[in-house]
Amino acid sequence: MSFLPKQFSVSLVATILMLWNTGCTRDRYHRAADRDTLNILDEKTVSRPWGLPPNYSINVDPRSRLFDDSDPNDPRLPDPGPNLYAYDVPQMRSDSGSPASAGDDNLVPEFARTVVGGWSARREAVVPPVSGMVDGWTTRSVRLARFGAQKQDLANATSAAQPYDDAEVGLTIQPIPRKYWDAIPLVCLSRMFEFESVRDEYKRTYNADPPKEMRDQARKLTFADIVSLAQLNSREYQSQKESLYSTALSLTRERYRYKTKFSAAGNGASVDYDHVRDAGVKSNTLTVPSSVSGDRVIALGGTAVARFANSVVMTFGGPQGFAKDISSNLLFEFTQSVFQRDVLLEPLIQTERNVVYAGRRFARYRKQFYFGLSNTYYQDLLSTYRSIEINTQNYFGVVRALDQAEAEVRSGVNSAQPRFQVDQIEQNMLSGRRSLINSCNSLENSLDRLKLTLGVPTETAINIDLRELESLTLRDEMEVAGELVRRARERVRELLEKPRVDREDVVSTNLVMLDRTLAWMELRERIGLEAKNVGELRVLRASVRVDEAYVSVDRAQRQLSETQNAVPPPAPINVFRRTANAVQSRLQLTARQLQHADQLSDKGAVRATVLKAYVAQKTRTEAILARVTKVLRGESDEKLEVLQKEVDGSLGALIALEPVARRMLGVPAKRSAPDVELKQSIEQGKQLLVMLDKLGADDSSGLPKIQLSVDDAMVTALVQRFDLMDQRGRLADDWRGIKLAADDLKSALNLNVSHSRHRLSP
Repeated sequence: MSFLPKQFSVSLVATILMLWNTGCTRDRYHRAADRDTLNILDEKTVSRPWGLPPNYSINVDPRSRLFDDSDPNDPRLPDPGPNLYAYDVPQMRSDSGSPASAGDDNLVPEFARTVVGGWSARREAVVPPVSGMVDGWTTRSVRLARFGAQKQDLANATSAAQPYDDAEVGLTIQPIPRKYWDAIPLVCLSRMFEFESVRDEYKRTYNADPPKEMRDQARKLTFADIVSLAQLNSREYQSQKESLYSTALSLTRERYRYKTKFSAAGNGASVDYDHVRDAGVKSNTLTVPSSVSGDRVIALGGTAVARFANSVVMTFGGPQGFAKDISSNLLFEFTQSVFQRDVLLEPLIQTERNVVYAGRRFARYRKQFYFGLSNTYYQDLLSTYRSIEINTQNYFGVVRALDQAEAEVRSGVNSAQPRFQVDQIEQNMLSGRRSLINSCNSLENSLDRLKLTLGVPTETAINIDLRELESLTLRDEMEVAGELVRRARERVRELLEKPRVDREDVVSTNLVMLDRTLAWMELRERIGLEAKNVGELRVLRASVRVDEAYVSVDRAQRQLSETQNAVPPPAPINVFRRTANAVQSRLQLTARQLQHADQLSDKGAVRATVLKAYVAQKTRTEAILARVTKVLRGESDEKLEVLQKEVDGSLGALIALEPVARRMLGVPAKRSAPDVELKQSIEQGKQLLVMLDKLGADDSSGLPKIQLSVDDAMVTALVQRFDLMDQRGRLADDWRGIKLAADDLKSALNLNVSHSRHRLSP
């Protein structure tokens, strides 16, 4: 008999160890909680205005400084000491050249997209429908086309300079003295050098680009990068996600209370072994009790319980030898509250509603979070950078004025300003420098506040990508250019509506409108927008410029005739000047005809002949004018009559060249009558108006009025605002709480029904 207890003891220990290791692990509970919680969130948010982002998760991204690489089910304690410069800003999608993205959990809403139409198109008012749904959120990328720094002449279609191109005379810009550069702190200089205009000023002073040490080398972030970093590192954003998760997790626990649950006694099974020695008699008893039960809360608030218990007792070596005792017990029990059923179901109802509230709060928080980031980015950072550029140019302008005033005082010229005015200019220079440095300090403070919002350590160096600021600046310039086009168009319409008009006024007005329209089209191209009919507009502009040159030719010829026929006869030098003016106007006409030919697809073989004659007459005229200048200065004894004959010959040659140049353009060699030319100019104006209408022109100006009554606005807010939805829900909860409190005061009457059956083995 001693062998059986020993063998049984070994089996008992093995059984206990096996049952001990078969329990559920932390990882299993963790994954089950995630699965059940995400299912509840999908149930409460999918296809609703407060829907969650596609890849919602409370797991921290490995790129975040909040990420812990230890076991999530058994995390280790963090290092207690400080660790500076431990976090590196991760590589963002916009850095690699792909479209800018706000991360997987996208915060950029659809309404944040900027839609730019024609030069007269305005941003339409968006009024959300009362019964509509909130659109999904998507990314927004900033497109910016890089163009060369040198602006090409709109009338010049060839890349190489031509002898008939319009000459552009520029002003000499004095460099900024070095002492004024040295007076600005290095940190402020690094911010100033973000702008190309400031770098050009530095190069003008030092004949070299700013050195790398003076440029900011930090990572330049776009707005999409800022949103991504906020999602990765913001503790507040992570807490909001975890709060929503916790609310949904509590609902899984509450729902579990109302489900059918099966449980075993204790850990599922228990074994009792007793060894008793009484009066020299050994008794070994093994008891194996087992039970299983199930309970469920039904829809009426009642509870149904079923329990089955089984007990097996085996005795070895007792007074009666081996003995066994097997008993079973089956119990059915049902409990139903008669008067307080709502009280029993209230915890589940309230928890279900709390998940909806939490989903709305999270959706509203995401919008507020995005709005806060955009407000910081545009109003604090980009606006401050714009202030730095403006204050820099103001500082440079005052420095040049001060440098010029001091130079005039030192030279002793009569036009020199008094000393007190020079001191005032110096005071303005110091004030401008102070404003510039204050703008730089304000930018540093804004960057520090941004780091705190993003959850990035304040010692981490970051900077802002200014391509969007350049794009916004170009858009502002485009809006201004569009307004100038609208005004020019109105002047053309008013002029064409007059009963009698002058051709010079019509041509001049048409040319102004064409110049402004092409300038607006160029700005559209620079920001990456489509520019329609640019080639057709340039051809039309070249044609109008030829008409303008004809107006100048007619005026110069009329003045020459009046001078030649004047009584008494004028001085010979006056006749020469009028003739030279006529020659210059003819040269300008031929040059613009050549420019017009360059805009045409079929230039023809006549262009080479016209160009050769133009170059010859231009060279000859310049030589004649140089000789006249020497005569007037007394440096030459040449007769003015000889020069007059030569300039008359040049004028005759250019008059003879005109029909050839007209055939080059595909128009009749002989000019039309003045009234016909006036009609042609009027038709050009009408044609231009039609083209502008095709480009999206309208008569509106400014932002459109929003046709929305106060009642419609209130209804829209009541339906669309999540915080008002929650307030209405909380009010309903309070009313329901009053009813439940009243029910709780009623008498408690519970109906209990139970049935038990016990069976003993023979």
